[in-house]
Amino acid sequence: MQLVREFYNQNYMNFVLSMIYNENTLNLFSDASMRNTTRKDILSSCYGSVAVSKDTIINELFRLNTNTTVPAAEIRGLRCSLSLALQYRNMFKNINIFSDSQISVFCIRDYIWNWKLTGNYVFVNRSGEEAKNQELYIECLEMLLDLSRTNTVNIFHQAGHVENGLSNLKNAINVFKSSNNIPGKIDYNLIRYISTYNNYVDEKSRSILRRTNIYDNTYSDPVHFVYNKNMLNIK
Repeated sequence: MQLVREFYNQNYMNFVLSMIYNENTLNLFSDASMRNTTRKDILSSCYGSVAVSKDTIINELFRLNTNTTVPAAEIRGLRCSLSLALQYRNMFKNINIFSDSQISVFCIRDYIWNWKLTGNYVFVNRSGEEAKNQELYIECLEMLLDLSRTNTVNIFHQAGHVENGLSNLKNAINVFKSSNNIPGKIDYNLIRYISTYNNYVDEKSRSILRRTNIYDNTYSDPVHFVYNKNMLNIK
């Protein structure tokens, strides 16, 4: 069994700020910060997302998670973006989701379509190995497909920790073009804009994590996603 692809990222030749900086567009930026616990092999995280229209922050969502990994925290951050997008779907025509986690973006946008479902409802990747964090990716996919029924949705990978210097911006442009298959020119102002809010989420998640006593508490998802073949669009 294999997933049927219903969601497609738009193809852009040239990408300028006005294409995402307008009244009809909601931009969401996700990230995750990590912290060691008393055991070196166990990490805790604060992940989250901020929803922005032009330069107005509409809402933001941050959550804590213990006993996790970096990839799991990053995809949970992207899940926060999807949650906010669904909350505000009726207010905007276009939804753009940005993340500096390449694995999260590539997996939900590209790799997942090559996963195959085994007879015991476990997904394996193209190499035949069990896909990691698959319950999180399938949950995000369900949210994404729901959102794409009413809105134009795009998911972009961007460079993280970009400072406002020419060399940093040039590198960020190259990352953005390569990761999102954009052959034309990228507006410097667009890169400055998305970098500003990526840094905002990064700094806020780190601040929340620093202020939280993660050693005496356990933070986990209140609901664990369980596969249901009737929910999955499979053939």
